[in-house]
Amino acid sequence: MPTFEVVPHRTTVPDWVCEVLSPSTRRRDLVDERRVYREWGVGHFWIVDPAAEILEGFRLTAEGWTLTGTFEGDDTVALEPFAAAPFGLAALWPPLPARDG
Repeated sequence: MPTFEVVPHRTTVPDWVCEVLSPSTRRRDLVDERRVYREWGVGHFWIVDPAAEILEGFRLTAEGWTLTGTFEGDDTVALEPFAAAPFGLAALWPPLPARDG
């Protein structure tokens, strides 16, 4: 953010938004919020699905959201607008439960 705003809600449109899907908000995140971010002019939109261990990235174009990358599992992510700072996707997933052996 270029300046810190002391307001009840932000008035500056972010360059990037990341939605983490959950079963209770999945439809709203994938349909309603995606549409709102487009209308606001958010430049980049990521969707993280922890259940499927998938990250999808989109860039806003004149035609709408354009998919810029899909990553899964333990892929290394280098994705707009943070392509210069790659990270291991596995860091986002909760650890697997220990198995009794």
